[in-house]
Amino acid sequence: MIDYFKNLIPKPMIVDEETLEKILDVIEVQSKEPSEKRDTSKTIEALERGRELLNTLFPK
Repeated sequence: MIDYFKNLIPKPMIVDEETLEKILDVIEVQSKEPSEKRDTSKTIEALERGRELLNTLFPK
């Protein structure tokens, strides 16, 4: 799982406060669930939203 996120975000990501709160909320909930029941779709969605925001703020 960690390797997946390393590949998803190869460099540090800047996110707005709302996105960061969502990421932290999902991580907190998932840390309390048994690993076989984890749904990472919300985490991935929050990370992708952060990436879109980053690309908007800092175009390549």
